[in-house]
Amino acid sequence: MVLLGYTPDVSAEDAYRTMKSTSSQLWHFNELDTCGQTPRCVHLRRWKSPGGREHSVLTIVCLHGTFSSSHEFDYWAAALEKIALAANDQPVDILAVDLPGHGLTGPWEDPHGMQPYSIDADVAFLKQLMEQPELAGKKVVLVGHSLGGAVAARFAALYPARVAGVSLLAPWGLRHGEKDPCTQHCVWFVKFAISPRWRFLSLWLCLLMVHFTPKPLVHYALSTAFGPSGRDGQLDRATNQIGTAASKM
Repeated sequence: MVLLGYTPDVSAEDAYRTMKSTSSQLWHFNELDTCGQTPRCVHLRRWKSPGGREHSVLTIVCLHGTFSSSHEFDYWAAALEKIALAANDQPVDILAVDLPGHGLTGPWEDPHGMQPYSIDADVAFLKQLMEQPELAGKKVVLVGHSLGGAVAARFAALYPARVAGVSLLAPWGLRHGEKDPCTQHCVWFVKFAISPRWRFLSLWLCLLMVHFTPKPLVHYALSTAFGPSGRDGQLDRATNQIGTAASKM
């Protein structure tokens, strides 16, 4: 039974080759990794509107939630492109980035020693992304879902000069604690993970799940994040609603 849940590591090269999309890009941070040898790579998806990116009047950076990656914005980006072009005939530049430890970005450590995979570390990661040549000097609209909403809100508070607007979709972490109404709607394993009472046990469980991740648990986690099915028309309707709201910012 243990072998059925064993999940061996996959190299970054193999993961990118098998999971990349037509919109995938790899950006290299200027600094070196912890081994001091190769630049850190960041995976993101970038959608180019008809008319060319050089004529874009708006740059949108999307941040995904837990158990997810930049792929969750595929339908959203396509709908928003059509709405923006229909509204003012102006292309938009839409980027969705894989946060550290998600998708194809892999691990990342803040050079100033912030706790890895914390909100502060993700904000530092986003700040370094914003300093890359493709985004340097631009004011962007941040779109954050769930965990990405917390990162977007924190970044906007710390660096308002770099942000033209913020759109939060079911944001996580703006308030936290036993009286936070959001925690009442969390699934059981999220409540377990954030409970101070079981923190010592959840830490060991997370370390175990790095190499032992039963597929039924993965399917269950994804269904709680995206719903039991994304092919029943609800996703398309939600995409159009979100795109319409974003176009009015």
